[in-house]
Amino acid sequence: MNLKNYLHKNPKLKKRIHRFIMHPVKTRPYWWIRILQPIYIKKGKGAVIYRSVRKDLPPFHQFRLGKYSVIEDYSCLNNAVGDIIIGDYCRIGLSNTVIGPIRIDNGVNISQNVVLIGLNHNYRDIKKHHRTRHHHLSYPYRRTYHYRGQRDCTARCKHWETLLYRCRLCGN
Repeated sequence: MNLKNYLHKNPKLKKRIHRFIMHPVKTRPYWWIRILQPIYIKKGKGAVIYRSVRKDLPPFHQFRLGKYSVIEDYSCLNNAVGDIIIGDYCRIGLSNTVIGPIRIDNGVNISQNVVLIGLNHNYRDIKKHHRTRHHHLSYPYRRTYHYRGQRDCTARCKHWETLLYRCRLCGN
């Protein structure tokens, strides 16, 4: 029996170990786990993670950074939900957020202020169109913006086939 199966069978022990690694409110590893990050973070030759990057990287999920890849300043890496695998010759721009599970292939450049979230929210059938897949759910409003002055607008969905857009401020 491996350790992962043993912890799934003992939820109290799993909760204690998780609480030893991660703070329950701040959702980042404690300082004694962050000291050990150079041991369990895998970086390729010439890979750079700048000092100001927030690394919320607990050891129970994988983090790999390919060779000659760069993660710029003020970015946030979080693999508490799933693995983060970044390929070779990649550049993650300034102030980006990467939340696993996510895989970025080789040679990908991501600009500034981008949020990459790999959560799938348990959508089972990915081949169905989103309007037919969520027909039992109701999302009456969705936020969007006009290009004229970036005024706040609302998108109301009367039917799943038609989206009607109406601005709260100007009525367009």
